[in-house]
Amino acid sequence: MPVHAPICLSHRGAAGARAAQRLAVGLRELFGEPVIDLVERQDDVEVSELLGPGSVLLVLLTPDYADLPADPGADGAQAPIEPVRRHLLAAQAGRAHLQALRIDQTPPLMAHGLPPDLVSLAAQPALALRQSHWGTDLAALATELATLGFLPDERDAPLAEASAPASRTWRQLAGVGALALAIGAATHVGLAAMDEREAQAQMTLAQQAQFSVTPDLVAARRAYERALEAAPELGLAHVQLAHLLVREHDLVQARLHLSAALRDHDGLPAARRQEALRLMAVLSDDDEPGAVLRPTDRLAVEPVASVLADGGLVIPAEPTAAGSGPARAAGKSVRPDIEAVAAHAERAALAALRPPPSSDLLFGADAPALALLASRVPASSELQRELAQRLDALYAADPQLRWSAASELTVSSQLHSDVLPMAVERAEANLLHRAGSAAVAEAARYTLGLLEQASPLTLVLHRQAVLRFVDTAAVLGPEARAQAEQVRERITGYTRLPQPIVYIQLADEAQRPLAMRLATQLAEAGWRVPELALVGDQAPSRTEIRSQGASHQGLARWMRRMSSDQVGQTADLVHLRLARPAGDVYELWLDRDLCRPGARQVDGCPG
Repeated sequence: MPVHAPICLSHRGAAGARAAQRLAVGLRELFGEPVIDLVERQDDVEVSELLGPGSVLLVLLTPDYADLPADPGADGAQAPIEPVRRHLLAAQAGRAHLQALRIDQTPPLMAHGLPPDLVSLAAQPALALRQSHWGTDLAALATELATLGFLPDERDAPLAEASAPASRTWRQLAGVGALALAIGAATHVGLAAMDEREAQAQMTLAQQAQFSVTPDLVAARRAYERALEAAPELGLAHVQLAHLLVREHDLVQARLHLSAALRDHDGLPAARRQEALRLMAVLSDDDEPGAVLRPTDRLAVEPVASVLADGGLVIPAEPTAAGSGPARAAGKSVRPDIEAVAAHAERAALAALRPPPSSDLLFGADAPALALLASRVPASSELQRELAQRLDALYAADPQLRWSAASELTVSSQLHSDVLPMAVERAEANLLHRAGSAAVAEAARYTLGLLEQASPLTLVLHRQAVLRFVDTAAVLGPEARAQAEQVRERITGYTRLPQPIVYIQLADEAQRPLAMRLATQLAEAGWRVPELALVGDQAPSRTEIRSQGASHQGLARWMRRMSSDQVGQTADLVHLRLARPAGDVYELWLDRDLCRPGARQVDGCPG
């Protein structure tokens, strides 16, 4: 009776044959044992004898396994035609151990869609065997073979006698396997669920670079990319790389990595899955309309003289106390406005609480209308609570929570104008009292990044607070000092209050008189209003105020309230996250039913 071969190979197609040839050479070098390629054995009796209880069948899975046809002999009426099926049946009948190997980037076999007689193959745990990581994967396979400990059936005495050399070889195999285990432990080779310790080692290096006191984000990105080369399905690496790409404003690639992370159903922890889903939702751009961009030199309404005058718009070169701006021109009429008076009083009270020099001159008694309108309609209490929670997360003890909060704020550009005043104040206070904390330093660096993205009006309205903070941020080191200096140069470059732009889009010519009235009111308040555009069927079903990118949301909310009063319905507020305007830019889209015969008529419509 022949001796059962300890190692047998089964494969399919040209890719399987190439991998089997290389694997056979490697296993012979390791174990000194004959490795049998069963595809070369056509005798079914011989194959059955080789696949006895002391043998191992290694099935080399390649992409062509996924389309194996149904076998007409699967019902047992005749022998299977496909060699793969003959080997599997023989291994099951002979009680041989079955081990699947996924060659290179072959995806795991799915039971759904496979012929019934191959479902058992899809249920087998598979080890990776990649050309690019051959030594690592061969060591992992050697370890697996050593831990199996298969020996011939000793109840068959002649067989046991004949297989004594094989038994000695298996002891040698166990020694080689123990050596492979020792090497693996020393070099961190193999990952827990996927036997990929190389990827785990790269993950460790990446997180050390990302979360150190002085982060090296370039090194962190390279390490995450190397981890994904070793384990392309590793969800944690995809999520972390997405966060780094968000910080670099590469949102398209970030979204692709988040999508890949969510496909790691078993390996991605629930908390990180929720984090990826939240960030994915914020990054979704499927329904976002394109931003309006057209020349602003031709205006629908000429600028109001008082808006262009130096009196209320000049920004001083140095901080001055609130309310010390130039006096109003003699004889200038002022319309009573209870909301404006209340806003003046609130700002004056806040200024009085701060040591001199107080906060911005723009909120003093002689503040221009545009500065007051930016604070006229504050963020809802719900949004303010959300922003406070996100700021709290920026200072969390867990660095991963800090990164998650920072990423979500970075891509939510519509929140910047509301969150920046709180972020700047908190970062400055913490730097003065807790500069040694890693969370404080990280939050301060992130706040500098937000200031680089902030709209011109947002910066100017909080000019003095920002300048105080960038002075304090110098304690973070040379890189932060250079970043702070860039913010300082940008904010001091504005010598006048930046003028926002609003594009007005008409659905029908009948809306032009009403649109001109809205344009006049906006121009008087400080907006630059280019010529109106007729958009026809592109008009939305409801009037919309669209703010581009990080444009100041206080002005967007005021525009929404003002236009809603005049168009006879509550306008929708839409944020164009993908837009990157140079200033504060808004769009007013009148809905298609407004002023249309038989539809909604308001004051200003013809007739």
